[in-house]
Amino acid sequence: MKSIGVEEPAAEALVGEKQQRIYYIDWLRMVAIVGVFLIHSGNMFDMLYKPISSTRQASGVVSSMSAIDGFVSGGMYFLNFLPQWGMSLFFLLSGAGTWFALRHRTSRQFINERLLRLLIPLIAGIIIIAPFQAYFEALSNSLYSGNLWQFYPYFLGHVHPVLSPQWPGAVTHHLWFLVDLFVFSLVTLPACLYLKRTAGHQFIELLVHMRERPGGLLVLFLPIALIQMALHASFPGYQNWSDVCCWLMFYLYGYIIFSNPRFGEAIKRQGKLALWLGISGFLAVVALWGAGLLGPWTSTPDYSVGCLLFQALASWNTWCWLIVILYVGNKYFNFENGLLNYGGVASFPFYLLHFPVVVVAAYFIMPWHLNIIAAFVCISVLAFLGTLTLTDLLFMRLSGTRMVFGSKVCVQVVRQGIASLLVLTEKRRKIHREVPWRRRTRVLTGTLENRPVVLVV
Repeated sequence: MKSIGVEEPAAEALVGEKQQRIYYIDWLRMVAIVGVFLIHSGNMFDMLYKPISSTRQASGVVSSMSAIDGFVSGGMYFLNFLPQWGMSLFFLLSGAGTWFALRHRTSRQFINERLLRLLIPLIAGIIIIAPFQAYFEALSNSLYSGNLWQFYPYFLGHVHPVLSPQWPGAVTHHLWFLVDLFVFSLVTLPACLYLKRTAGHQFIELLVHMRERPGGLLVLFLPIALIQMALHASFPGYQNWSDVCCWLMFYLYGYIIFSNPRFGEAIKRQGKLALWLGISGFLAVVALWGAGLLGPWTSTPDYSVGCLLFQALASWNTWCWLIVILYVGNKYFNFENGLLNYGGVASFPFYLLHFPVVVVAAYFIMPWHLNIIAAFVCISVLAFLGTLTLTDLLFMRLSGTRMVFGSKVCVQVVRQGIASLLVLTEKRRKIHREVPWRRRTRVLTGTLENRPVVLVV
């Protein structure tokens, strides 16, 4: 975002000879994080207090599961539709951030920045955050009975890496996004650097010319559809290879789209068309769900003609709605205010902290035997306020925490301090080389507690 995904550099674009801030990228990132927060709040009803045995202790929770079944069955596709394009939007915006970052950085500087702003927060999150949220999950499901401090070494001792894109999500929950984004940043760096060169600009100009035609942007759904049709049946499940390859394409799409302002003009012209086509595609999927076909195709995908066509339709919906989101953001949210200035910096730490806070809130609220809607509202409100408070106290006010988790503000302060120290050191060395010690004079530079401060030059 910005500071996670969530964390990207400031959004600026070239317009003629001037630089114009693209504020709607930050707004879309903030809205996407809030959407992920709400989705994770709903995930708690399937994550905590699972009926794993007949001797579970949390009386009344089992009775609430019947209400959950009705809720989930009624809105299953809608709940699945939000993550379908939500994470695609995250990676598209991250690709845009990469374009802005590489405009003013060398490849080495870019890699160092990714290490500082993605890998270090990831390691800190695995050590601090992941065991904390896993403890309450295990406790609610009667999988562990010790205290929190005993659970930390138990959890970290049972972390065994597996060569699977689903493993980071299984161990770290929401922190998997940092893993994928860090890998994407390194894997695509050669291609991104190539696109900055003359040959790369010519390739982008060719894409722009093709996409400026009516409906030309919509053709970009084809690579996504081909990936899903080829891999989804062999690698089903969320965060598996089919999803990862599609997110990689969206990451590159974000880099390419924001590298040329003419793509933005094409989005303005084709946004309304994408809206109507996206609505039509969504209604088509709802009709398939009503006919009873959606369940088998989503739970046990195969290479049948019907399932392959459904994968193409799902890819079409995702891309159409991404164009719509960019169109709406560009038209209505390209402005700056105090909320954007605060949220742009706070969004990344908010993303890091929100999941364990949601888990704790759900752990204490779910045994209250509330109605499913009331429980969801209570969990969401309490967790949102708690996460916002922790974000403000730990990240916006404490510089030490900001340094550990790669805050942009702290990184900038450290860089400025190092640069100033290097300049002073070089000046000192130059003086030592050019002026012998016996010829240096004492120069009054100021006072400290009414005493003169001198510097030997």
